[in-house]
Amino acid sequence: MEEEKKKKRNKKKKNKQGKATEEDVDQIQNNNVTNGQNSGNALDLDTHQPNGALPNSAEEMIKELQKENELHVQKEATLQERIQHLQHENESHLQKKALLEETINQLRNEFDSHLKKEASLEAAIQQLQYERELHVQKVAGLGINIVGLQNEKEFWFQEKASLEEKISQLRDEKAGLHLKGATLEENVRQLEKEKESWIVTQSSTKEAISSLNRDITRLKMQYQRLWAAEKSKPFFSATLFF
Repeated sequence: MEEEKKKKRNKKKKNKQGKATEEDVDQIQNNNVTNGQNSGNALDLDTHQPNGALPNSAEEMIKELQKENELHVQKEATLQERIQHLQHENESHLQKKALLEETINQLRNEFDSHLKKEASLEAAIQQLQYERELHVQKVAGLGINIVGLQNEKEFWFQEKASLEEKISQLRDEKAGLHLKGATLEENVRQLEKEKESWIVTQSSTKEAISSLNRDITRLKMQYQRLWAAEKSKPFFSATLFF
């Protein structure tokens, strides 16, 4: 907002400078015509000065013409400086436009990369969920086996030691599967949190791109208005003769 106000102030300042330059040029032209007429009259009146001396009015006219010539040189330098300033501003606008376009392309590439990462994470989550279901089924199967072994314990008393060892082993495996299941659940929760974070990042990226697009449109419109305003000034075409 502050930058836009600054640009408006600069634009008003440039308009005032352009008007002042036009008024100065008109004033110089009027002075030339008036001084030319006065100098002609002065020479006609004082051509009979003794000893070939220039009349006072002629000397004053020469000094005045010299001053006006210096003013013309200064005005020409001012106009040339103004042209260079406008050219620099035009180059600056072009550089800003190119930088904005490059930024937009970079943001689009980052956005595509985020989408790919999001798809990869979703696939990983689905794979983990599938593996978790398999582990749950295995745990349920092991539980059934343990119950069956306990029921058969009375019938296989002679193999009690062997069966107890197997049961202990199965219990250990069950505990390990429970731990793995808990770890997988934690991983799934972590991945879900990361997914939510990526969704928020994606939304922020879309908002940033939308804001940049609005800024680009506004800059283009300002540039076109500035160029049209400069082009419509009377001194714009007059500077082509310098």
